[in-house]
Amino acid sequence: MTAGRALRIASHHLARIGEEARIALPRECCGLLLGRETIDGWQVTELVTSPNVAPADRHDRFEIDPQILIAVQKRLRREGGAMIGIYHSHP
Repeated sequence: MTAGRALRIASHHLARIGEEARIALPRECCGLLLGRETIDGWQVTELVTSPNVAPADRHDRFEIDPQILIAVQKRLRREGGAMIGIYHSHP
């Protein structure tokens, strides 16, 4: 992301991430932010939740499921759009 440009995320997306973080405790939750470029930055249009596939004894780590990552990349190539970020919690 270029400095000075905004990342816009709707309150319902933030609430969903918060709920995922609560459910995942004591582990980290994680997922992908999909969206589009706008005139002044980036707009999140979709969240893709991923199981945290980091080893279970590592509560302070996260790892996006590689199968989900590959499937999303293929879908974005086919349908358009962009993966604009990754989210994760810090319990």
